[in-house]
Amino acid sequence: MLLYSVWVTTLSVVLLLPLSSVDGGELRLWHQVLVSLAKVSSSTNIKNITLSTNSTMVWTCCNTCIKLGWCNLWYPDFSARTCTFYNTFVMPTYRETYNDDAILCYTKRPKDYATNANITAGLQMTIPSKKKENLVDGIYNFNILNCFHTDSAEREKWFVLDLGAVLTFSHILLVAQPNSSAKRTMYGFKLRVGTSPLESYTGFSAYDEFGEFPGRAYESQEILIQSPKAVSARFISGEVSPDAKQLQVCHMEVY
Repeated sequence: MLLYSVWVTTLSVVLLLPLSSVDGGELRLWHQVLVSLAKVSSSTNIKNITLSTNSTMVWTCCNTCIKLGWCNLWYPDFSARTCTFYNTFVMPTYRETYNDDAILCYTKRPKDYATNANITAGLQMTIPSKKKENLVDGIYNFNILNCFHTDSAEREKWFVLDLGAVLTFSHILLVAQPNSSAKRTMYGFKLRVGTSPLESYTGFSAYDEFGEFPGRAYESQEILIQSPKAVSARFISGEVSPDAKQLQVCHMEVY
C-alpha cells in the first residue's frame, strides 16, 4: 500500500519533550542545526514571540512551533527571551557554508540520506538557480527559484541520487513547486531503487520499483511515498510521466 501524505514528525533525538507537553499525546523529537540567519530570514512564513519571565522557554517554543502547523524550524534567543519560527526546511545534517551569521536552531525534519548525496539528472531548465543540487543541499525556503527544474524533452525529466553506499530506508518525501503549475510538473511520478549505477539514461527498468505518485500534485504538496517494507539500495531514480510538461521538485528526504 502506497501513501501520499504530509510528513510532520521526526525520527531521532536531540530535544525530547514529555508526552504531556505535546498536542495529542505524541512524542516530539527535535534536532539542533546551524544555519545562516540571512537564509532563514528569507522564509515565506516567519513569526516572533516574546516570552514572559514565568514561562519555560524551550517548552513554550516547541509547543508553539507544533501548534502553528507550518513551522519547521525555530530559534530561541535566551537573552531576549524571544523565539522565532520559520517555515523553511533545514535538515539536521545541513552544512552551512556561510557561518558569519549562523544561529543554532531546532528543526523538526528527520535525519535522512538525501541531504549531501550525489545527484545526476536530465538537462536543467535555462534558469541557472534551478539546479539539481537544490534537491540534496538540505535547505528549502519555498522559493520556486530554489527548486530543481528540468527541460521539457522526454529524455530529460529524471534524476538519480547516489547515497554513496547501500543503505536501508522505507520513506521518500518530495515537495512540489509552490504554485498551481505543480499539477503539470509533478504528474505520474515513479521512484525506483538499485545497487549499481546505470551507464547512461535509457530509462530505469533495471531498477526495482519503490513506489509512485500517480496523481497530479498541488501547490507545495508534500508527497510521502512509502515502501511496503524497508529496502536496501544505493541509487534512487525519479521520473515523471511522459505527459508531464517538465519535472520540477523542490525538496527531497530519504529515511
